[in-house]
Amino acid sequence: MENKNYAYDLGSYKHSDEFTNIYSEALLISLAFVEYLEEGESLVKKKQENLDSQLLKLYAKDEEEGQIFEQQDHYIGSEINCTLQESFLLAATSYLYSKFEYYLIEIAKITGDLFNSQVALNEFHTKCRKNRKGISKSFEYIQVHSKISINNMEDDWRKIKKFQMIRNCIVHANGTIKSNYHDLKTYTKQNPNLSYEESSNQIKVTKQYLLEMKKTCIDFINKIMEAVWEKPRK
Repeated sequence: MENKNYAYDLGSYKHSDEFTNIYSEALLISLAFVEYLEEGESLVKKKQENLDSQLLKLYAKDEEEGQIFEQQDHYIGSEINCTLQESFLLAATSYLYSKFEYYLIEIAKITGDLFNSQVALNEFHTKCRKNRKGISKSFEYIQVHSKISINNMEDDWRKIKKFQMIRNCIVHANGTIKSNYHDLKTYTKQNPNLSYEESSNQIKVTKQYLLEMKKTCIDFINKIMEAVWEKPRK
């Protein structure tokens, strides 16, 4: 569990009043996200332990009755618990990405204000066709108007873009890898916290992967706010 006092430490870098709410809220959401994953996992684990305990008691009482329970109730209950655990992870994936997208859009809007941009984010036309919306558009808008260096953000951004692909597969195709995501299978196989089922062409995330991506997303948000605020303005 993360140290909750960290959520109230607003002194890790100098930040503008405009960024203060994003900074503090993102840290609180980070803690809540970890709690959600841990409590969801604990709930499913407890349900399965109760089911297993019930099975052992029935076997101790009557072997035939235990076999019937194992083949019916225990099997079905275990499948339900597995599905419930997957549901927690899928919901967490969607939530984490949505919050990251929201914060990056807000940072882009604030950046436009700080640098007196004459072009609002919703009117901004990117040079690259694939960057015309969402997080890519916001990131490009921030770079264009603030002229910040992104050297220390590039690794995180590559991970986030892969996370975006995984989120899209989960939300829009029940985990099935889209045909245009050519390198996602290789990425999934190389990441020990992701799994890929060849027969169904599906990606599955783990709690560890989401914790990894939570840290990456929060770190990225903080890096970009710090870079924008420290960039000299006229």
